[in-house]
Amino acid sequence: MPWFSTEQYSERIQIAGLTAGHDAVETTGDPTRGSFSTYCFRGGRLAGVESINHPTEHMTARRLLAAGIRVEARDVRRSGFEPHRLLADPVRSAA
Repeated sequence: MPWFSTEQYSERIQIAGLTAGHDAVETTGDPTRGSFSTYCFRGGRLAGVESINHPTEHMTARRLLAAGIRVEARDVRRSGFEPHRLLADPVRSAA
């Protein structure tokens, strides 16, 4: 799985997966404060995650992508979304 990480001045930018051609996006964190992640979906499946100053959640999302764990936009939209819980969910599979 491709990934990228850089620091530009005070900003930490991280990308995992391939987000080009996505057809849906869900955001976590607080873009107005400069700390957030965007989850990009293609055909209902998580294709990649782009994060600004949101390293802990980004690394968890990267693990989800690498493991092929099914993540849907509605999961991210759900109030109280905690991506680390999906890693521990035995029902999720790389379907």
